[in-house]
Amino acid sequence: LGSNKSGQCGWKANIKQSGVLKPCITPKDIVFAKIACGEDFSVALDDKGILYTTGSSEFGQLGNGETGEYFVT
Repeated sequence: LGSNKSGQCGWKANIKQSGVLKPCITPKDIVFAKIACGEDFSVALDDKGILYTTGSSEFGQLGNGETGEYFVT
């Protein structure tokens, strides 16, 4: 749920919807153990300890060493 204005919901492109439950499709071998959401970004930790991030990194909050917006493709 959310605006997805920065891709923080993990949806493709810049789909702007709020209040709509929409499942995220992940590869079969990825099992998420924890998920957290910020104002314009989301992070997910898988059961192997790999961290995934999506959304705005205007202030570096995605931890990828870059700034900008990153959408799931």
